[in-house]
Amino acid sequence: MNLRTVLWSRLTLGVLSVIFLLLYTAQYKKYRSNYAYLSDKCSKLMVHSGGLSAQLQ
Repeated sequence: MNLRTVLWSRLTLGVLSVIFLLLYTAQYKKYRSNYAYLSDKCSKLMVHSGGLSAQLQ
């Protein structure tokens, strides 16, 4: 392998790794926001259902 081939392969590998890292961080932020929303909703439902069961007893 000559020098040009090595440089091009390293350049493409670097670009692909940067793209992968950007996609990963975007998906991770989306996952964290969805998880926070769902856990908040679930905790509110648990509090509400606890109040209903106390009223029914």
